[in-house]
Amino acid sequence: MNPKVPETQEQAPLAYENAEFLSSPDGRMLRILAEYQEPMARFRRERIQDTVVFFGSARFRALDVASSELELLANTGSSEPAPKDAQPASPEEIASWRGECAEAAAG
Repeated sequence: MNPKVPETQEQAPLAYENAEFLSSPDGRMLRILAEYQEPMARFRRERIQDTVVFFGSARFRALDVASSELELLANTGSSEPAPKDAQPASPEEIASWRGECAEAAAG
């Protein structure tokens, strides 16, 4: 008697070629690693040794808000002090606010 021969199964794809796996939660670790490794390989290939990274937001402010803030920056050398509500908080004000926050959290 011949034993029953199992049907051949389709070969599973390699993990790094399996788009479904790579885009799954289990593939997240590999995606994060790739975000570090791929730029490093490109830097080596281009012989880049040092870089400067700027962190910031891609969002921009409305034109009227940006213009107002730019005007404030342009006038920093003013001989007039800024209005009272635009002054930095004093140490006493900061301590008072901290106390109010602590009371609100406890209450």
